[in-house]
Parts: sequence; structure tokens; C-alpha cells
Amino acid sequence: MDKKAKISLPIKSILVVVITQIVIYLLNLIQINIGLDSHNSILVSFLVVIVPTAFIVVLFKLKPHHLLLSIPVWCITLFLFFVPGRYLTVQVPADTDIAFTSFADSLIYRFFAIIEIAALELLITLLVMFIKKIVIFCSKLDRNDVLKHTILPLLIWVTVILYMNIVNILIAPLISHLCSQLDNTYSEVISVIWLTAFVLHTVCQIVIVCIITAKTTRKFDLTAKSLLVIIPVTYLLFALYAPHGWYMLVFTDSWSFIFNKHPAMPYWYASIFITIQYGLVMLCATAATRAKMYPGDNEYVSKPVSEILYCCYERESILKNNLSVARYNRYLDKMSRYTKKLDNKKRLGDLLPYLKDDSISVRFDIATLLFPYYKNECTEVLSQIAKMNEEKGLPKHLASLPENADKLVNNDFFGEVNAYETSF
Repeated sequence: MDKKAKISLPIKSILVVVITQIVIYLLNLIQINIGLDSHNSILVSFLVVIVPTAFIVVLFKLKPHHLLLSIPVWCITLFLFFVPGRYLTVQVPADTDIAFTSFADSLIYRFFAIIEIAALELLITLLVMFIKKIVIFCSKLDRNDVLKHTILPLLIWVTVILYMNIVNILIAPLISHLCSQLDNTYSEVISVIWLTAFVLHTVCQIVIVCIITAKTTRKFDLTAKSLLVIIPVTYLLFALYAPHGWYMLVFTDSWSFIFNKHPAMPYWYASIFITIQYGLVMLCATAATRAKMYPGDNEYVSKPVSEILYCCYERESILKNNLSVARYNRYLDKMSRYTKKLDNKKRLGDLLPYLKDDSISVRFDIATLLFPYYKNECTEVLSQIAKMNEEKGLPKHLASLPENADKLVNNDFFGEVNAYETSF
């Protein structure tokens, strides 16, 4: 990109933001003058901000810092020409600005309107960027990846639904019956029973989410980035159906306090809080599981090496269990990507010690990856593997490795490694 293009890009973003704010302001004036009722006025005032903002963010690929320019634009617009009416949730009385009974009040109304509109635009920008990341991430997934990212929220949803129904149908009535048998003289005992039940109920949900997350993380090698797909699926499932009751720290059933009665939360609303809580637990469980999978590794320094070794062990497990060839080759592709990362950081030497690993399969995989870079060292390892057979102690599930090692050494090209997919 030349210097002129670099200069024109921010100018373009500035013009787009300024024009959009003016359009939003004019649309807002139109909805004020239409004279809608309070409920519809609030809805329309949100739509005239959300829709244009989302449109320009998608069309012009704007970032949140570009939208910061909307604050001074709204300040200039509202201070120069201000019409009383509905600005999002800020309702400006007509007599305040027209009669100017209090100029300070007028400034306060304008200030809160600017803050609300600018904050909403920034929120919409972040939401659009988040959705874009989810779409990009999902577009790179094949059917197996989609399945494995759907299994975790599905298992959690089914298990929690079963658990909540058991609690609501069997356990909660028993506790209520027990407490009803105690009169007011045992109020402290009743409090202890309810507090204990609440704590145990919360712990049970945390354990359910943690165990399922840990198992699926180990099985499918999930990462924190996988939550970009898992979290929306979790929300949709709980928005579809969730029995009313305690979800960790959120009570979704109807309740009353003093003289105020509160109805049960709608599914879509309750699902937001349930997903946030369970999402945090899933994130912690995923981080802890991966730390256990790669003990003692520094995330910044050693992650590529750890990922390559994990793939090596998974490939050996696939051979041992005679599983899918496609799955076996996917781990090879993943190892190749991490090898390129190490090459870019000039750290391929970190893999050299594993040419002497106890596992023959690991030695073969590492030698295959490093063959274009450390030909002499890898040729020696591959030559040793090429001479192995079952009579000399080679495990039966690794019987294909000697032939493939020999091909790599004699043909002297890295692509020959793909030939061994036909050998089992």
C-alpha cells in the first residue's frame, strides 16, 4: 500500500462516519415528528441508530475507534440544532428546550443523549465484528469440526435439562416439605437447609459443565477460540427450552419481594445469563484441561511444540485403533501449520530433541516435518526406522512406517509422506 492510499483510508472512514451520523440524526428527527406512542417511539429510536451503524460497519469495515468520531459529530449536531423528543431512552420534555426555563437542564439532556447514542454505536460495532469472526471461523470448519463444536453445548444442555427437571420434580418438593414441618422456632435450621441446598445445587451445575467440557476438550482438542462457536450454540439451546429455576446465580422462575411480584424470565432473556455463567465455567475448564494436557509449557514460547507433540500422540492412537485415514492426515496438516510458525520464529531447533523420543511414531513424524530443514539428522532417524520390523520389536500398528521412511529417504522429497495413507 503506497503512502497516498494510507492517507486516503482514514479520510474515507472519517467521511463515512460523519455522513452516517447526519443520516441517523435526520432519521431520528423524522421519528420524533411522526408522533408515535412511547413504546413504539423507543423501538424506532433504537432501530434508526442500530441499522445504519451495522450497515456501514459491514460495508466499509469500520473499527470501533472510527466510531469514536461520532461523539464530536453528535455534540456539534445536538448543540447546534436540538429538537425535544425521544433520543433512545432519553425523553426530552418539549418545554425544557423551547421555553429555556433551565438552560442547564437542556445541556444535561443533550449530554445523556450523546453518551447513549455513541455507546450504542460502539456496542453495535463490536457485536458486528464478533459475528464476523464467528462466520469466518465457521467457514473454515468441515463437517467433523462442526459436529465436535456442537457436541459440547448439546451435552451440557441435555445434562443440565435432565438435572434441573430432577431437582424441580423430586428434590425441591422434598426440601420444601422438610422445611414446612419445622415451625418458626427452627428458623435458623431452615436457613441452613436452604443455604446448603443452594450451594450444593450450584456446585452440581459447575461440576456438570466442567466434566463435560474437560472430556470434550481432551477428545476433540478444543481451544478457547472454540468458544466463538460453542457460546452461540449454547445460547440457542437454552433459549429454545430451559426449565425455570436456579441456574447457578440466576433465578429464572417467578418470585415476589414484599409487595412486588416478578414473573418468570422469558427463555431468550434467561438464556443470556445462563450462557454467560456457563461460558465462563467452560472457558476456565478448557484452560485448565489444556494446561494439564501440556504440563509445564509456556503458552507463548512452547505452544507450537506442544501442539505438534499432541498431534503426534493422537496420530499414533489413530494407528493403534485403526481409525479414519482422513482424521490421521488432518493431524499432519495441523502439525505442518505449527512447523511453519516455528520456522517463521527461527525456532525449528526446539523439535530436534524429539528425534530421539521413545516413541517410534513420534520420531517418524518429527523427522518427516524437519526433513526439508535438517536433512542429515532426519535421514539418520528415518534410515533406522526403515530397517525396523516386527521381529525386531516394531509394534504391529506401526508396520507401515518402515516402508514410508524408506520412501522419504530414497526419493528425497517431502510430499512422499502422503503415500503412507494407503498403507493401513
